[in-house]
Amino acid sequence: VLDPNSATERQLASAAGMTPELAKAVIAVRPYATASAFNAKLLESATPQQAEAIRAGVFVPINLNSASEADIKLIPEMSEKMVHE
Repeated sequence: VLDPNSATERQLASAAGMTPELAKAVIAVRPYATASAFNAKLLESATPQQAEAIRAGVFVPINLNSASEADIKLIPEMSEKMVHE
């Protein structure tokens, strides 16, 4: 999984679902403090389904002890039950 805060433009552009234009846009406004901030950037030019596919390979690391519920829900394959546990 790539961290959008440290990955190169080339690495991001090669991630599943990511376009070269979106990779450039992602890099232009980093760093991302939260997974939600990164997801908001993705949703500016990607559908929710495309953003979900991108987050499977590109994700802002989070601290499960201090992350918001919204950030935890963005973890790939996270279920509602897992969020509340």
